[in-house]
Amino acid sequence: MKSLSLAVLIAISTFGVNVSANSDVDSFVSELKSFDGKSGKVVMNGEERGNCTVLIENDSDAVRVEFDTPELYANPVSVAVLDSAELLDNDTLLVSTNSNRPGGDACGDFGGASNYKEKIVIDDNSVSIDISYRCFLFKKNKINYTCKLN
Repeated sequence: MKSLSLAVLIAISTFGVNVSANSDVDSFVSELKSFDGKSGKVVMNGEERGNCTVLIENDSDAVRVEFDTPELYANPVSVAVLDSAELLDNDTLLVSTNSNRPGGDACGDFGGASNYKEKIVIDDNSVSIDISYRCFLFKKNKINYTCKLN
């Protein structure tokens, strides 16, 4: 009987931790959604590149962040699958540690990306998409897109 009670207590504790973690991610997503439709200036790796509008789409499984930026070749986009996303702190959501994407690995045909991290970061007046990784012992890549709101 003691082992059954202990098993139930462990199951309840584990479930409680998951609910808490999910509620923290939910709070982050709620705050992120408050930026939807707001405009500002897009900054790429510290250099202002033009105008941007933050677009947020959210359903029960994922949240999608896009910066509508007419001056850039392609709009920066990040999609966080909420079941696998991890809140690193109150303002940073780790979206992925997997460098595979449509068209291949982040390092090209031969792959080899290591320490890949894609994050969504919110601040008082900005939303950022941060991507960092290293290609097979060589160049460390850091890409940061920030939409600084007016």
